[in-house]
Amino acid sequence: MRNLSIERFLPAINQFTASVKKAYAAQGLLILLLFLMAIIGVSSFIFGSDFIVAIATACIILLSFLYYLIHMYIRESTIRHALAAKERIEEILAPENLDAGEQGEMYARCALSIRSLPTHLLTAPSWLSFLIIPCNKLIAYVAWQPLHTLAEVLFLSAVNQHISRIKTAPTNLQYHAALANCYVMLANHYLEPIKTNPFMTWPGIFLTPRIRLILETKGRASSNSAIEELTILSSFAPDQLWVHDQLAISYRELEMPDKEIEECEAIINLCPDDHQALLRLGTLYFRQGKNAHGLEVYERLKPIQPLLAEELISHYGAYKPLFESISITS
Repeated sequence: MRNLSIERFLPAINQFTASVKKAYAAQGLLILLLFLMAIIGVSSFIFGSDFIVAIATACIILLSFLYYLIHMYIRESTIRHALAAKERIEEILAPENLDAGEQGEMYARCALSIRSLPTHLLTAPSWLSFLIIPCNKLIAYVAWQPLHTLAEVLFLSAVNQHISRIKTAPTNLQYHAALANCYVMLANHYLEPIKTNPFMTWPGIFLTPRIRLILETKGRASSNSAIEELTILSSFAPDQLWVHDQLAISYRELEMPDKEIEECEAIINLCPDDHQALLRLGTLYFRQGKNAHGLEVYERLKPIQPLLAEELISHYGAYKPLFESISITS
């Protein structure tokens, strides 16, 4: 795979962020005006100026309607700008004459790079330095989704490229492995915001129930697609070591420890001297509460790899579901 640097695509990403910034700037201005009108309305009500109260109320209704329109516009324009950015990235890649698989890999790697960028497309002004932390958290809450949407568009483009390549060679296991890996990355992309605590550095957001449901649905669909591709790999090449290794990695990413255990066991059956696989298998046993199986692996490792055995036994007792469910009450 050819070298990919995010710097090559910064012009396309910068155009995307510049377009989004304009929409958020208008939204921020409306919020400021709404806040101002609310202060004027409350102050006028306290001092008994009915005329100003009526004007302020009318302005609040009008500004609320405009805010709703801009909010809907941002949702629609974000996808449109993301698609335009993807087309500009296509133009950058065009001279390299990549095949479908290479182009899909490029899209996926570019999406991963975009996700590592700062989440806030906007920055708090310098004169608010005393409120810089809460302001940046608020900005991240508002503006995290555009970069998330752009990465989603690129991941989906990568999926489409891998699917088009599979159509040319339906039984090529390497192609199915690449598609499965892409689905795994897409599933993690959807589920990562759900796993992250609110107002952390990434994604620095607090999800509404509606957005959480959408991400969960998309993440579950991507996971199911990944599992289907992994099933194809397992069915067509049950005796291939690299297949089970790929399956174990993918199940680890999907947080499916029982399936990962099955693949690690298959790896050990095919290659009994794979001590790292033994360590991983024993660790999984302990983490899933299968201590007897974990100790069997420990006894197997101890005479041949004492250091790995010591590392393995440190995971003994890692399975603590009962302790996690206990709540201390006064």
